[in-house]
Amino acid sequence: MISKDKYKPIYYALLSLLGSEYQDKFKKMGNELTETVQEVIKEIEKMVI
Repeated sequence: MISKDKYKPIYYALLSLLGSEYQDKFKKMGNELTETVQEVIKEIEKMVI
């Protein structure tokens, strides 16, 4: 069985990158994920040409 928690940082990073339309859902992110989500966003930004 796949744990949903495993993908939460990716989910919240995506919401952050999608912009203000999804800010309500993004605000529901727990503080414990903040650092991990920021790391995911940095990795995504490295991939952008």
